[in-house]
Amino acid sequence: MTATDAGRSRIRTAVLFCVNGVLMGSFATRLPDLKHGLDATDGPFGLALLGATVGAVAFAKPAGAAIARYGEGPVARLAMLVTPASMFLLSFAGGLVAFGGLLVAFGVAAVALNTAVNSMAAAVERLLARSVMSGMHALYSGGGLLGAVTGGLAAGAGATVAEHFAVLAVLCLVTGVVLGGGPPRTAGAGDEPAADRSGAGGPRVTLLLGAMAFCFYIAEAAIDDWSAIYLHDALAAPAAMVGAGYAAFCVAMAVGRLFGDRIVDRIGAVWAVRAGSLLAGVALTLGVTARSLPAALAGFTLFGLGMCVVAPACYSAAGRHGGRMIGTVTAAGHVGLLAGPAIIGGTSHLFGIQTAMLVPVVLAVLVAALAAAVKPAPRVAADTGPPALPSTVTTSGGPPPATA
Repeated sequence: MTATDAGRSRIRTAVLFCVNGVLMGSFATRLPDLKHGLDATDGPFGLALLGATVGAVAFAKPAGAAIARYGEGPVARLAMLVTPASMFLLSFAGGLVAFGGLLVAFGVAAVALNTAVNSMAAAVERLLARSVMSGMHALYSGGGLLGAVTGGLAAGAGATVAEHFAVLAVLCLVTGVVLGGGPPRTAGAGDEPAADRSGAGGPRVTLLLGAMAFCFYIAEAAIDDWSAIYLHDALAAPAAMVGAGYAAFCVAMAVGRLFGDRIVDRIGAVWAVRAGSLLAGVALTLGVTARSLPAALAGFTLFGLGMCVVAPACYSAAGRHGGRMIGTVTAAGHVGLLAGPAIIGGTSHLFGIQTAMLVPVVLAVLVAALAAAVKPAPRVAADTGPPALPSTVTTSGGPPPATA
């Protein structure tokens, strides 16, 4: 393996993270058009949307097992084709039942793609012996923003959902051709990370990393879905400002992830997660209890900045134990995304929206308490050779096949 091989692997993985973000951002932007095409009301349409989460939760662990057996490349390549194809078929659903069923297929493909690219990033980290996961997640966020902007432009130009998603399918195909070249290396038992071969990736580590991902994604869902409601109901923010809290959180999260790898390499993943989570908890507590718009916006901003490395650190740590653990952590995160809105909504109903917005503070403290789970496992004697190439790198040193 040469430094050029490792650099190419990093670039390819970065491209796939960005394309994955474009797909997800485009999907979210065209949901109103899909709803209008089905002539559906909010309640039934919301229930149908659960199909994507159900598919993702159900298939996350099998996706990890497939990666452990066949390698990241084959799984990512297939998922990259099926994800836009399932999005394209959504525009032809004749009713909510068919729409919900297609969303299950979309969730299966999307979680396979997500699990594969995170596993690829973990493999690149082993190649380079330094952190890159945070930067990859920043590129995913950037891709999501690009997908949302281009989706809005497509809708404004009168492009149908089918036309828009067909273009995305072609984009994925072209990306695959550009990145393609030869048969991928498949991951066998000898390609498993050293931590997995040493037995360090046991049930305790799996449980702790899953709990961290669960807490993080509940907190993220709380800001995503309830920050605007908090600013409107609790602080009487003007209409033009109710979305500012969510925007500040997202921008801070993306910017923080651009520099997250440097922080992790400098102070270690454990302290980066622990210090960042505690900063997030303190900032949001002060922002909510101050009951002023500037304080709230500052709290949301610092919360995003403090929590930005949590998910990348979880995936990076899971990747050191193999594809199966990445699948488990991904499943736990999706359960958190599913449960988050309901937990915050129930707390708000019982105790008020201000108290509900303190739930992410508790979750941030829990993440800080669990931060030791992201500590790198000690190297074992069997780990004497160079790290295995990601499955997207060919044995001949040529460009990899189409992957996601």
